Amino acid sequence: MPNTQDHSAVGSALGYYFQAIYALLLMLKSADDAAFVSVESWDDVYLADGCQKELHQLKHSIDASTKIGLKSRELWKTIKVWADYCAINNPTSGKFVLATVADVDPDSSLAVLSDDDASRDVLKHELTIEAERVINARRKALAEGKHPKDFPYQDRYKGCEAFLGLSASAQSALLKNTLHRKGVFQIREAVDSVASAIRKTTPENLRLPLAKRIIAWWDREVVESLTGERRRCIYAEELKDYIASKTAELYTDGLSDDMTEIDFPSPMTPHPILEKQLTIIDATETQMKRSVRTEMRARIQRGKWLDDDLATASKLRKFDARLVEEWADRFEAIRETLNKNEASEETKKEKGRALLDWSHLNAPQEVPPIKHSWDEKDLVRGSYQLLSIMKSVGWHAEYDSLIESIEDEEA
Repeated sequence: MPNTQDHSAVGSALGYYFQAIYALLLMLKSADDAAFVSVESWDDVYLADGCQKELHQLKHSIDASTKIGLKSRELWKTIKVWADYCAINNPTSGKFVLATVADVDPDSSLAVLSDDDASRDVLKHELTIEAERVINARRKALAEGKHPKDFPYQDRYKGCEAFLGLSASAQSALLKNTLHRKGVFQIREAVDSVASAIRKTTPENLRLPLAKRIIAWWDREVVESLTGERRRCIYAEELKDYIASKTAELYTDGLSDDMTEIDFPSPMTPHPILEKQLTIIDATETQMKRSVRTEMRARIQRGKWLDDDLATASKLRKFDARLVEEWADRFEAIRETLNKNEASEETKKEKGRALLDWSHLNAPQEVPPIKHSWDEKDLVRGSYQLLSIMKSVGWHAEYDSLIESIEDEEA
């Protein structure tokens, strides 16, 4: 049974994932080429769309049956973030969006937040009363000599302080520009939500494969924006360029180039047969590493193609047949020479390492690509490693019998 710490980590990871997809959907809806978003900057999601700036607080983990009221801790945590922003920025220049799966209490003055044009005067008054009640209760606890950790309202007093710290005009401006939006998507609906967002510009058969690729690319960009590997903001123009290139690839023949976007697990563990193929020729550490890396990249890329369209299997079979043909011409010539000269085992290994090097260094230039415009060399390199796992190719002149002998010993 997973422990609480593990569960908490999963929840936190899903929270960040939700923020990323929410930001992506905002960008897909924007009509401004200069628009940009950032995640975990001023707010969960910060959007600059033309002259409009929006701070989005996401409360997707609140139970949908829960009603958000004036005493809700999540409300005051949100107010704390927005009040801090308003303390150093003009609150009239932006929108403050509370996005939830839950609804606000219909009997609460918060209900006006679902109507952009409704007056916020009553809400401002009641928020002030609630904030003052919380602060007064804490002051009373202080006067009674209680320890700070025993003060009431630990989970929302900072929001109350921040709200009361704003001027009356700043409070009014903040609330006037605050909106509640119910009905945000569930995490499990991410792919369908993105596919729906691109439906007007994407053929039906391409929506799901394109949506999956957009999400994978976007997640990487968001992570790199958080780690400092790229600029903090992600621009609409970047997203549109990516979508255009991927749509063109999928539309022409279904063979999109996803290899540069593949993340590798650590450590990378070689397939048992791949390891045997390399071990029997005493492959160098460099040869081992690049064989494992390229095999994994090719396997993941080919898997994506097959997930998108099973008809791709025919293209891959033809491609593999050509790879085997190119390999066989060289392999048979090497084996004939070795047998003729009664070569030593060390010579056989040396020739095997040279043939392996050919599959990495020369084959990508000598074997026709899977399609005319394809220039990602690791597809050839990695496909040879996949074929070696199937024993359709090998590097040692006697690879088939040697591997069979090793497997017999292991059995």
